Amino acid sequence: MRPSEELRALLTGKQEWQETSDAVRSWAAFFIYRHAVEVARKPNQDARRAALDVVPNNLRPHVEQEARRVYSRNRNNKER
Repeated sequence: MRPSEELRALLTGKQEWQETSDAVRSWAAFFIYRHAVEVARKPNQDARRAALDVVPNNLRPHVEQEARRVYSRNRNNKER
């Protein structure tokens, strides 16, 4: 499978994270970060949950982890 096809399969939930090559995982990190930023920008918990509901199940743990990191970073920057 071509890398672009592998990335598309990963991002659409048709391929599991563990079955994906390291190069494609690295490429997917950008998309995970973008989703995480969108989740972290939501004004309340219900909105954040709704934003996570559109993420494929194979990527959701990665987006959640990154969203926590982004949210924490943004909150810490506001306190300074």
